[in-house]
Formats: sequence, structure tokens, C-alpha cells
Amino acid sequence: MKNKTVVRSIDAKEFKEYLLEDIDRIAYILEQIGCHGITVSNSEIRCALPEHTNATSVAVKLTQSIPISAYSIGFNGDIIGFVQELMKLDFKGAFGYVQALFGFGNSGKVKRTKNPLAQLERLYRKSNRYSQLSKFKTNKLRNESDILWRYMDVPYHTLYEEGISPTIAQQFHIGFDPRGDRILFPHYDWVYTDKLVGLKGRTILSDEERETLNIPKYWNYIRGYLKTNNLYGYNLAMKQVFEKKQLILFEGEKSVLKQFTFAKGQGNSVAVGGHTLSSQQIDFVLKQLPSDTEIVFAFDKDVMTSKDITDSSDYHEYLLKISKPLIMLGRSVSYIDDKLDMLGENDAPVDKGLGVWNYLLKHRKTLV
Repeated sequence: MKNKTVVRSIDAKEFKEYLLEDIDRIAYILEQIGCHGITVSNSEIRCALPEHTNATSVAVKLTQSIPISAYSIGFNGDIIGFVQELMKLDFKGAFGYVQALFGFGNSGKVKRTKNPLAQLERLYRKSNRYSQLSKFKTNKLRNESDILWRYMDVPYHTLYEEGISPTIAQQFHIGFDPRGDRILFPHYDWVYTDKLVGLKGRTILSDEERETLNIPKYWNYIRGYLKTNNLYGYNLAMKQVFEKKQLILFEGEKSVLKQFTFAKGQGNSVAVGGHTLSSQQIDFVLKQLPSDTEIVFAFDKDVMTSKDITDSSDYHEYLLKISKPLIMLGRSVSYIDDKLDMLGENDAPVDKGLGVWNYLLKHRKTLV
């Protein structure tokens, strides 16, 4: 006889009871929202706020409601309210976020069946929590008003000519640097989604002009920004990713803008900044997204076809290699594969318009 899956709703009170079953779960939430210097005693947890140094400024009582006090920011409330405060989310967003950290779907439901991967997931989290995350350098958080005022807040006309909606360009705060002749793509942090961490400039010069003048195609306006420690566009895609239970991975920013244009502002895609996934990006996907979220690789045509880029016998094998941690933990992974040669040699899957994109997405292949 097959075991039936019993599904019931879990509310905030029950979720707090779940957290109190293992104090380490509370510490894990604090880490994920940027707190550090965490110490645990029998009755409370102490830690420092993000970008603060006082390791006792936040007091978390290990009682039924998990009350938290952070006097330096004038906060008194429970753990969900604390997430709301630091991440600037409403209650629904904050509650969905903390549930997702432990593999609950954002529907607020938890399956009461044995998960054969549960032990592996716990081992992964524990082995990475203090060793891996602590050694990853984080991007410096900045206020956008301190940086973007220096540049024009109107995108260059070529973006519109490529099919990117002016509304979407404005939504992503795309700008222009007339002195450097560069289109500007602000990168916002994947956790503190209102904070600027990077500003990437793409030249409007042709390849021939660039080579003649020895000018790089891209330029990082914020020194020290690590694109491997972020996902471009996640600040705007997060809500739709949770709702659609699907995250699309493109290489570059323009592909994200086009997918958002096709979706009329309701896009669920991000750019990884290359044709692979960093350890930090994989770690983020595993820990921040619900376990039932499908990951869709939508890399450019040249990556699909070039053995020099992938260093593998074929594209499928290459994706298996770079997404191994996702597959090991039971995540659903698929990919766009242009077997009908609908794309140009260097095209992204969104470059031939909505019809081709819809076809490619509909006929995506399951990786395993």
C-alpha cells in the first residue's frame, strides 16, 4: 500500500514552534538576513546587525513567540517582524521567505511525509553554514541615491530598438553615462533588494571602434563588485519566482530585460553574469528558494554549441556538471536547447522575439 501524503496549512505560530525544535534554525535565519557574530546560550541568541559591529546588539529570546529586541534600530517584535524590518518586506513576503529557507513551498503548506533527501539537505546546510558562507566575500551595500544621480536616468535608444520596453528599462533603473558612452545596468543585492551593489556599463561603440581605441566592452563602475555573489534582476524577479515556482537563468542583463518585457513586467528570470554558476549562486538557490522551484538554464547559442566554452563533449553533459549540487539535492533542473537552429550563432534564447522564446521555453528539456 502506498503511503498517502498528508498536507496541512502551517501558520506563523506553528512555524515558530518548528524553529524552536532546533535553535540552529533560528541562527540560520539570522545569518541569511545578514546578521553575524552569532552566539547561542540556553535562553537567548545574541548577534550583530548587518554592517554593525556590536555582537550583542540583537537579543533573541528562545521563548514561544521568539521575541527580538534591536535597540539600535528601535525594533521590538517577533522573528518574522525582524525579517520584515531588515529586508523591507511585508508580512506575507517575510513569512514566505523564511519558510522557503527550510524547503517549505511558498503556499504555506508542508508535506508530512518522509523526505529521502532531508538528511542530505541538513548535512549540506550545516557543512556550508559556517565554513562556506563565512569565507564568501560579500558585496558592499550602497544607497542608489549616492551613486545613480551622477548619470542620466534615460536609457540609450538601442535598447528600445532591440525590443526592450521603456517601462521595463525604467523599472530596472537603466541609465546612460554620456562621458563614457556606456549603457548602465544597476545591480541590486539579492538579499537587501533595495541596496545597490554593482553598476555595470556596456559601451555603445562597435567592436571595430573598441579594438581601435582599446576600450573594454564592459566596465564595473563600483570597484570590488563580485557578480558571482549576486543574481542580476532577482530584486524584481523574486515575487514571480515564488509564484511561478520557476527561475530562469540567463547570461546577461539584456536577456532579463527582454524576458520581463515579454512578461509585461512579471518576469521570473535573472542573469548569472556568465555561462556557469558560482558556488555562491548555487548556495543561494538551494537556501533561498522553495525546494519545488524549477531551475531553467537559458544560456546563449554559442554556449549550447561550443565545446571550447563548455570543455565538455556536449551541452547536456556540461549542464550536468555545473548543476551537480542542485541535482544531488533533488531540485528540478531543465534547459533551453535550440535543436531547430532558430537562433543566430551568438543569440540569447530571447533574441528572436516572443514567439521563438515561447517555443523554446515550452520545449525545454529536463536535465535528469
